[in-house]
Amino acid sequence: MNKTIIKPFDEIEYKVYGYTLPEVPSHDGYVKIGDTTRSAVQRIFEQVGTAGLTPEVLFEKKAQKSDGEWFRDKDLHRFLIQNGIQKENFNGRADEWFYFNGTPDKAEKLTNKFINSDYDEIQIDDERSDYILRNEQQQAVEKTYEYFQSAQEPKEFLWNAKPRFGKTLTTFEFIRNLKTTNVLIVTNRPAIANSWYEDFNKFISWQEPQMKFVSETEALNGKAMTREEYLKFIDTTSYSDPSQITFISLQDLKGAKFAGGKHDKLEWISGLNWDLLVIDEAHEGVDTKKTDRAFSQINREFTLHLSGTPFKALANNKFSEDQIFNWSYVDEQEAKQEWDPTIGSNPYESLPTLNLFTYQMSKMIEAEVSEGITLEEKQNVDYAFDLNEFFRVRENGRFVHEDSVMSFLDNLTSGKFPFSSEEYRSELNHTFWLLPRVNAARALEALLKQHPIFKEYKVVLAAGDGVSLNDGIEKEALDFKKNTKSFDKVRRAIEKFDKTITLSVGQLTTGVTIPEWTAVFMLNNIESPSLYFQAAFRSQNPHEFEKGGKIYRKENAYIFDFSPDRTLKLYDDFANNLTGGSSKTSEKRKNKIKKLLNFFPVIAEDEDGSMQEIDATEVLTIPTRITSQEVVKKGFMSNLLFANISGIFSGDSPFKEILEKIPPEKNKRLDDRREIPVADPPLDDEGNVEIPDEVVIGKSKELFGDKIYSTIDIVDKALSSSEEAEEKQEKIVKHLAKDITESFSDGFTNLKDSFDLSKTQVEKVENSVNTALEDMISEKSLTLNNQIKEIEKEYESKISESDSNKDEEILVATYQQFEEKKQEIKNSFEEEINKEVEKTVNTAVEEQIEKVEEKKKKTTEDDVRDHLRGFARTIPSFLMAYGDDNTKLSNFEKNIDEETFENLTSITINEFKKLRDGFEYVNDNGEEKAIPGLFNEVVFNAGIQEFLDTKKRLANYFDDSLQEDIFDYIPPQKTNQIFTPKNVVKKMVNVLEEENPGIFSDKTKRFADLHVKSGLYITEIVKKLNDGLKEQIPNQQERIKWILEKQVYACAPSNIIYNIVKNFIYNGMEGVSTSNLREIDTMKLSEDGALASNINEVMEMIT
Repeated sequence: MNKTIIKPFDEIEYKVYGYTLPEVPSHDGYVKIGDTTRSAVQRIFEQVGTAGLTPEVLFEKKAQKSDGEWFRDKDLHRFLIQNGIQKENFNGRADEWFYFNGTPDKAEKLTNKFINSDYDEIQIDDERSDYILRNEQQQAVEKTYEYFQSAQEPKEFLWNAKPRFGKTLTTFEFIRNLKTTNVLIVTNRPAIANSWYEDFNKFISWQEPQMKFVSETEALNGKAMTREEYLKFIDTTSYSDPSQITFISLQDLKGAKFAGGKHDKLEWISGLNWDLLVIDEAHEGVDTKKTDRAFSQINREFTLHLSGTPFKALANNKFSEDQIFNWSYVDEQEAKQEWDPTIGSNPYESLPTLNLFTYQMSKMIEAEVSEGITLEEKQNVDYAFDLNEFFRVRENGRFVHEDSVMSFLDNLTSGKFPFSSEEYRSELNHTFWLLPRVNAARALEALLKQHPIFKEYKVVLAAGDGVSLNDGIEKEALDFKKNTKSFDKVRRAIEKFDKTITLSVGQLTTGVTIPEWTAVFMLNNIESPSLYFQAAFRSQNPHEFEKGGKIYRKENAYIFDFSPDRTLKLYDDFANNLTGGSSKTSEKRKNKIKKLLNFFPVIAEDEDGSMQEIDATEVLTIPTRITSQEVVKKGFMSNLLFANISGIFSGDSPFKEILEKIPPEKNKRLDDRREIPVADPPLDDEGNVEIPDEVVIGKSKELFGDKIYSTIDIVDKALSSSEEAEEKQEKIVKHLAKDITESFSDGFTNLKDSFDLSKTQVEKVENSVNTALEDMISEKSLTLNNQIKEIEKEYESKISESDSNKDEEILVATYQQFEEKKQEIKNSFEEEINKEVEKTVNTAVEEQIEKVEEKKKKTTEDDVRDHLRGFARTIPSFLMAYGDDNTKLSNFEKNIDEETFENLTSITINEFKKLRDGFEYVNDNGEEKAIPGLFNEVVFNAGIQEFLDTKKRLANYFDDSLQEDIFDYIPPQKTNQIFTPKNVVKKMVNVLEEENPGIFSDKTKRFADLHVKSGLYITEIVKKLNDGLKEQIPNQQERIKWILEKQVYACAPSNIIYNIVKNFIYNGMEGVSTSNLREIDTMKLSEDGALASNINEVMEMIT
């Protein structure tokens, strides 16, 4: 299939088949019954042909019942079992064999009966089923069990397993391996309770009768055991080892008083020691303070996290490699492709292949972006390279760049773009669009409703009142109530309308299954691979539908992206960092990308704008190419060229002294030379600001003093809060936090004066401290209350025993012990609160110190970049004069003489080498340190190549179709290298012709530019002469040679201009002498009064 064609659905036809293996004694009497979407004979020979066996095919039939309903082989299998046919499992893997005891024809008869019968009338015993773990599932169990047995810390493990891995059965198998007594399963999605219970009931309960599924979740009323029923079971059972698997929702857990909620329920959860806590969909809503607080109240031996997209946990290094089992998209697609058909039906067959189409937004909406720099002012089109800026909204609710957004929508429905034809539109009936902000989603909704094509789509706004995506995607994505509401809206719209577009800024990006979605449109500059691919996988859910008696299956799912430089870097990250270990070498990176491309093709625009499938090398190079194009368009005055700027702060850095010689560049203009004030911020080895602890503690004491607080009776208030309703609890906690915050009022005044903060800024710091204190007090109070309750229970139990014995002395001693323990807990609580308050204040102070140091660092670094751009603006001139295909950063200065280099850049070649190569020094600890140079070698080299390619593209100045020339990409220099604009040159030559008719038809006329700057004036004259002398010299090659050797002359004032002009005028002119171009500075001769004495040399050249 041509992967550049957008085609999500293919028509499929299921067939059931049966065959025997007469040559295999162990299979005597058995019939293999399966299904396929291809030729049954082809499928059968796939299964047995490699073993050299000859099957006897019994039947092949369309898997469609007489009433038109389609079915799968599993449906037929259950019918066969119901009819007394024994199912056999060979070698623990192949489980689609049925024993017909010498009557194989009965297999076809029963199949016909099934096809022609009313399925609803057949009672299928589905109560007891065994299971066989697939290889990858068994590996997950074994790796987790091995880690559990190893006694390594922490006692946590992650299954980074993509959806449809089969987590429930695999978890149950792990539980059986552990031989647990108490297992607790917590999920953020109560709706999946049935899935856990049904798998337990079907596969586990009959094999482990002592194990019970306990849950009071509403969805399982009347099915699972209640807590009370389980306690009765323990009291009455004859089993010596009763055990429970308890299922609760995260919402119920957080609502319980012991976990910080307001309801008197689930207290027994906190009182048990759990062998295993299973957190289902661990990426959904569990990485929050409230949830962490709730889980902290559960005593457990081991925690198993299950997640389909655990990107955040992986990115934050929450788990080591030993703590993770990976089952990625690549693993899934490999399994789909390499499935052994002898085992049975392929469980991955229905999973679509992801396809990434990436377009460049700037090309879609602004043709002039592709042109070179021009020195006159033009509209700023930088927003075309930043999707978040592109979709920025005014206060009135309309897009800032509304015309461009409309152009974008128009383009989406034309040419090579996703909605360009009726055929594509029908394939993309239901799509999901991700935007940067809620107001952007609303503004786009309004434009879509007005658009001539998109008004035919029902637009569903799945966005709350949230903030920008980068700040709030997780909050939006994990808000259970909002997501449920949005999910219902989308489902209703899809059921009612043939075509829908869902707009979101974070909702529905995780843990949501909308099978009908065929594509995700990425309209946001998400920089995080985790957030990006979490959203991207929304379109990869399996989907089949019936239309006109035919079945269609989603074979391909799509991501449409409009920022290829960003997207391909994310793709690289996804291939190398989020699928089981990062890759350090470029070759390993490329190999991982190559592997991913097999199952996740990327389609991008080539140089001509056509959509092409790209390879691993292009995935790595296209982002750099796009970056290099930007560098060249900006005349190399781009910060993208620079790296390791923090080297300015290191040791005895020579950078400052060298850079101060270079005039800084601002807004395409050179300023006067200036000093670079170099701050001294505290930095780590990576060049990031890192404030030493002693500095933070010292500053905190200076501003806030030694005392924390002493007047607030926080313990009693914290204890009293547990008896109140949730709203009252929150008020008490808020009041406590406010009291503590207000006790620091003098400290905040000192903070304001010390850091020169405004009133608003100080209030922001106070609010931040107050919020942190609220969270901390809430968590600590919860722990305090639970500890007090525990010793109260213990005390009441002892009192009860003592009371029955009427032993007054024991009662007094017990009470005294109780009070001592209670006081210990209170003292410990108060100490912890003091420590946490001190830590909170220190954090607030550290943030202010860090801001000051960051500002100092940024000021210096920006100054360094200004000076570096002052150097970088000379690069195009050097490349035009001396560059060739071998030129790169490491040999940039090779063909340039010392005087020319210093004259143009203001620094020597050796000084440039120091900027490029860096330096070494010995630090205060006697350690040798190597500081790298200030240039990004990859971007620098790519920029050089892009400029040279542009030079070649524009080399033919006789081609009138070229609307630009190479000098559009060369900024004016500080010397006399300011190039006369091409339109001015043309005007000058036209005026010359108007005043001297026929001048360009005379082969005896000579033309001289005695102070040439670019050669544009000469080339315009050459072009005029080329047209005017056609009749006199018909052969163009001879005509050009005559003109360049006999009619045009030029004097270049410097070596660099000489080479620039020579490369421009004579490029590709083989056999043409360049002697009419001389390196003579006529301006200097004139200024020195020496032109007259040297005029003969000039005239000798011309005459």
